[in-house]
Amino acid sequence: MQQIEKNVVDSFTSAKKDLLILNSNIKELANAQQFVVKKTKEHSEFKKEHELLRNSIKSMLRTQEFILKKMTTLQAAVSAKPKTITKTKTKTRMVVRTINKTPKKVFVVSKEGKSYHIKACPFAKNIKPKRKLVFKAKKTAENKGYKPCKCIK
Repeated sequence: MQQIEKNVVDSFTSAKKDLLILNSNIKELANAQQFVVKKTKEHSEFKKEHELLRNSIKSMLRTQEFILKKMTTLQAAVSAKPKTITKTKTKTRMVVRTINKTPKKVFVVSKEGKSYHIKACPFAKNIKPKRKLVFKAKKTAENKGYKPCKCIK
């Protein structure tokens, strides 16, 4: 009987050791799972921050393009206005002379019409785009057989 009791005690001791080993393995797995969850959250936060940075960079690039366009427009405006400085006996004054260049005239014709107009003419504004022809010179329109409208001097 003593042998049976000893075998039972040994079995329980062995089972207890196995349970302790299983318990430590479970704790290690739980720690590993927490680590994975933490890294997954960090990764998703990183992706969100990355997307925010990408959007702000795109916004900055659009702003930069807008500023560059404005700068070129301003540079063109500044270089288009020649300035003359004249001196009098006691005072210096600045005279700004603007050169008015007459814009090149564009002549508009309707495909079905008989006369040509300047672009600002009310008759030209009524011509539908699909029926509109544009000429850069009067002679071209006249060579094609069109006559001048009253708007042309």
